[in-house]
Amino acid sequence: MKKFLRDSLSLPSIAFLGLPWLSMAPGGMIAAQENDAAIKSEERAAFSNSLFDGSGVDVPWVLTRGPQAAPAAAAGAGPVGASAAAPPERSGLSLDRLSASDPTGYSPQVLILQSRLNADRPPGTPELRITGRLDYQTLAFPALILRADLDSLSHELGRLPPAGGPGKAKGTPWTTALQKARTAIDSFARAALSARDPSRIRPSLLRELSLRQKEAERWASIAWLEGDLSRLGVESRFLTPDLRATIKSLPEPAASRDDYLRAGETRRRLLASLEHDDKTDARLLESAGWLAHYRSVRQAIADNQRQELILDRSVRLYAAVPYALSELAAPQPAPKRLLEKLTVRFFPDSRRAKEIETRLRRLRQIEGAFLQIAAEKSAPRSVAGRPRPPGS
Repeated sequence: MKKFLRDSLSLPSIAFLGLPWLSMAPGGMIAAQENDAAIKSEERAAFSNSLFDGSGVDVPWVLTRGPQAAPAAAAGAGPVGASAAAPPERSGLSLDRLSASDPTGYSPQVLILQSRLNADRPPGTPELRITGRLDYQTLAFPALILRADLDSLSHELGRLPPAGGPGKAKGTPWTTALQKARTAIDSFARAALSARDPSRIRPSLLRELSLRQKEAERWASIAWLEGDLSRLGVESRFLTPDLRATIKSLPEPAASRDDYLRAGETRRRLLASLEHDDKTDARLLESAGWLAHYRSVRQAIADNQRQELILDRSVRLYAAVPYALSELAAPQPAPKRLLEKLTVRFFPDSRRAKEIETRLRRLRQIEGAFLQIAAEKSAPRSVAGRPRPPGS
């Protein structure tokens, strides 16, 4: 044992580890008991729950491999970012109810509409006067909100990787839908000009404005669906050969590794289901009878996005954990392992001991996340199916 320590604690190895004080360590160190590195189930569970709840999903200690290590990698090298925000459902701004009643004079419904328009107004837009009476400013105001929503959507879609690669940015599938949405908003604004003459504020005008508003929201929704399909097409390739090889090489039981791979296939099936839903919704909105499906599809889109946010997080976590575990559990030479045990045992307040404890704690946490994903008996905490719109 003395010969082993003498050979192991050579000056080069000590200098490499940054522990010069070990050269003077007392010989009694060799009798030190191994520091208790048993996995603590409570710590594991707490960290795993934080990951699955989203507070620790980025796994910041993935340093050299995996999706966080190469954000500029080509499509297919790891999951992409979360989807763009879907066009918001603004049912409170609809003019349908007003068109069914007398639109002249004071009305509590108009008062509510004006209040909601003010609440949703874009930053920097002057407040609408709340009078309880319909006028041109009230009827033209939704165009400002629709344009702001569309500009935000266009900006977010522009950040998605084009389906055909970087050289195909001008041919993104949602470009046409965005242009049609802008055209519909322009038509809404032109129709609202009629309200400058108070005598022309009639139910027929309100019905026309309501239809043009739906037309704009229809094409904005189609643009979002096409952008989401592009993103899902990239994200569904998260289970790359490199990730599979990393999972198979981990120092975990073979059964756990196989279960982890099966959990990845479950996520791929869920992504495929979301792609199918998006295609169905886009087909319904592009059909001649889109108005009959408008409300149900818009609700389905909102439901789908809530599910996607959870699945996006789950997929990114799934892809990050094996790389983190591979780094933290990398085999170390026996002398280095012994030095670390002695350091933690006899110098627990040193910077080196704290670094070792931090690494071991992270290892326990990441291993807990790996085993929790591998132990899934069904889909991750995300996507139950959602009802399809009529006619799908």
